[in-house]
Amino acid sequence: MSASEHTLPEHPRVFISYSHDSPEHCDRALALAQQLRQDGIDAELDQFHQEELKHWPRWCAEKLSPENSEFVLCVCTPEYKRRVEGQVAANVGKGVFWEGTLIYNYLYDSKGNERCVPVLLYEQAREADIPSILGGYTLFKLAAFGLEDAQSQYSKLYRLLTRQPAKLMTEVGPLQKLPPLPQEARRTDFILLIQEAIASIKKTESNTEEILAILKGRAVPTSTAQRPHNLPPWMRSDCFIGRGEELQKLISGLTKSGKDAVAQPQVVHGGGGTGKSRLAIQVAWLLYVQGKCEMAFFVSADTPSMLDTKLVELDGRSFLNLYKDVEPPKELDARKKNVIDALRAQAGRWVLVLDNADSKEACDAIKQLLSSLAGGRFLVASRRENWPTSTVRKLRLDVFNPSEAVSCLRSRYWKTDPTVQEKADFKRLAHELGYLPLGLTLASSYMRRNAFTPGRYLEKWEQEQQKLLNFVGDDDERSVIGAFNVSYGQLSSEAVVLLQHLAWLAPAPLPRRSVEDSQYLSNALTADISDVLADLQALSIIERDETQSRCIDWCFHARGH
Repeated sequence: MSASEHTLPEHPRVFISYSHDSPEHCDRALALAQQLRQDGIDAELDQFHQEELKHWPRWCAEKLSPENSEFVLCVCTPEYKRRVEGQVAANVGKGVFWEGTLIYNYLYDSKGNERCVPVLLYEQAREADIPSILGGYTLFKLAAFGLEDAQSQYSKLYRLLTRQPAKLMTEVGPLQKLPPLPQEARRTDFILLIQEAIASIKKTESNTEEILAILKGRAVPTSTAQRPHNLPPWMRSDCFIGRGEELQKLISGLTKSGKDAVAQPQVVHGGGGTGKSRLAIQVAWLLYVQGKCEMAFFVSADTPSMLDTKLVELDGRSFLNLYKDVEPPKELDARKKNVIDALRAQAGRWVLVLDNADSKEACDAIKQLLSSLAGGRFLVASRRENWPTSTVRKLRLDVFNPSEAVSCLRSRYWKTDPTVQEKADFKRLAHELGYLPLGLTLASSYMRRNAFTPGRYLEKWEQEQQKLLNFVGDDDERSVIGAFNVSYGQLSSEAVVLLQHLAWLAPAPLPRRSVEDSQYLSNALTADISDVLADLQALSIIERDETQSRCIDWCFHARGH
């Protein structure tokens, strides 16, 4: 049907179902109904009949019926959802509960939904406010009412209610008969397709090297008063495998609006051991080294109290230097406010990495911080996926693909030219470790430290797996624990003692002197502490930043596995 042939329906009848959350919410539902009526739609609302003697259950049933309403607009709010799903007291929201029951019945009888339209009336409304029975259907978020903007959600809803599609399909033409391709042409096309696929894979692999080239061979910059940072050291580009696409997306998300403009907070989420923190650190360094930010800070956010403590530490002389000639306040809240005020005054100049935001409490604290520092540049690493898409941009980080996993194992391998059998064993080991970056890193460091082949490592790892068969956890956890136990078994008794002490610390930069100058550790260890730290570093259980005189506990115990 062409546009000229399309005829308008005569005053479509619409019923608005909503909950009386507040007087303001009732006014907004009324405003929607009145606007629809002004635009030629016969919208029905209970507020039009408050001064009439009505049997409300029967009235609702009549208005909701297909004979009387072509569409039902379900104005979704958290309270509406609770009432429709019967999650409130029996004497609360009877009308909405009754309407919800009728809607359930209509959808059940029709085995589908052609009438009930979920509607959100507020900019801050979430899809989570929609009752489950309506989840997945086309929804409309009506920030404003009116047809002035042809692309507005109200205009799109109006097209639905009046059955006026924005784009009309052309008539289906006759089938076209094509001549067969010669056999040789088909074979050549297939080979070309394979070549293009291989070229695409190589391009992705080279992407990472190209992006990280600026860090190669460069000394880690020291923190200065003009350009402060507390970032852990970056990973060498030859050891940082894959993630080229993710690097580009995060850098673009933090810089696409220009150096001094607002950038949407970026959240890297995924399972444990996928390299979220490592990716966030690499991104922060790339921005800092290229001059796309003047300050870069790494803050542990395991808990709200940890987040507050690490934020407060940014007021120090080495970073924001807020108390040049005066004593800092004794109250933590006062110091935190001063840090937030200082960052707010320099929005756009800094990047803040918030790590380990895995608990609900930590996420809530970060959301509050994002609100307080609107306009700042944030990069969050979290295992949680349910971040609000209206305020942050999410990027899921999965395990490596098989090719990347093998590259990770070979990146630290002690032989430059592995045998055919070793190459095959690399693939088998990568599969056994579930392609999980953390497990692969532990395994590759162990093989380098002990000059092990992947075949020999597999033998030891499989022994650990046998011990873990009854372990309650997913495959990723089991793989990491197995790889860690292999490395752990290689440690000297001195290294075990030191690791047990480091395991109580948060996975954040720790001054090396606090370890080496500890009288308690000196009494507990007979070996030189520097040598013991080197043993832990060789197995990738800790990382050390020699330029900043810090040791960082990144691995198994620090992650709480």
